[in-house]
Amino acid sequence: MINISGEHIRLAKAELMDAYQDGLDAAMPKLQHPILGYQTRALKFLNEQLAVYSGLGESEATDEGENYAEDTQQEQGYIQITPTKYTRSVKVTEEALRYANRFEIVRNLTAQLGKAALQNMEGKAIDILSLGFGTTYRTGVDGLALFSDSHTLTGGGTNDNLLGAIPLTFENFNAARVQLERMTDNLGNPLAPSTNLLLVVGPENRTVAEQLTMSSGVYSAANLSTNPFQGITFTVNNYLSASEGKYWFLIDLDRAKDMFFLNEGWMPRFTQEDTPGQGLFANYVSAQYSFDFTGHQWVVGSNSTT
Repeated sequence: MINISGEHIRLAKAELMDAYQDGLDAAMPKLQHPILGYQTRALKFLNEQLAVYSGLGESEATDEGENYAEDTQQEQGYIQITPTKYTRSVKVTEEALRYANRFEIVRNLTAQLGKAALQNMEGKAIDILSLGFGTTYRTGVDGLALFSDSHTLTGGGTNDNLLGAIPLTFENFNAARVQLERMTDNLGNPLAPSTNLLLVVGPENRTVAEQLTMSSGVYSAANLSTNPFQGITFTVNNYLSASEGKYWFLIDLDRAKDMFFLNEGWMPRFTQEDTPGQGLFANYVSAQYSFDFTGHQWVVGSNSTT
């Protein structure tokens, strides 16, 4: 029989907690990294409704002593936010903690749990884009899919952010940029120029994206001496499936932060427990969130297969 003093138990527990905190610190910076330009907002309550209002019209010339031009914000509708809880757990036996480097085990397991949560979030974020060509996943306040050629506007008229099934080429990329620039706000007013762009591609389009945005020459049939797209940022997202590998999206990151949201009930919550009677040391992570969009003017998309 081996006697262990209370002081030794307390020291061991403190060291395990330090290892746990090290793993947590390693995971959290990655978990807080914004992906695809979305903005994080805290949910006030479950099943929150987020109302969407039009902007105001342009200011009008007013003579001296004349009443100021009046305008009223119009509610376009609302989106229903229904967050989902995602979980992962892992258990370690007391033998592993006794005969192995238990501090390193706890540290690594905590970091791995954080990675699991991050992977889930990346996948759910890209789903907004890859599943945005139909209405079965998410719809906007106009009841349409994210990508549509007939987004209805409060002030009348429509916007088109659906590129169609066109491949990623110099000419098509240029047309996509123009299409993004030509979209208006919900009252029909021109939007600010798109100067902060992100091209999102799958692995199958990586080479084309590199040629479009990184080469000094022009990847096209046009005989141009300089590449007008050089310096535009692109990202390869491996969560686009093989059948979606030729999909591509062009995001205005400045607009996205006002229209594309990570609505969080809570972000990764880490806990650890001893399992009585089983000799197990358990680590848990959970998160509750949803990705939603309130507008369409932040992105254009192609569901190309070639």
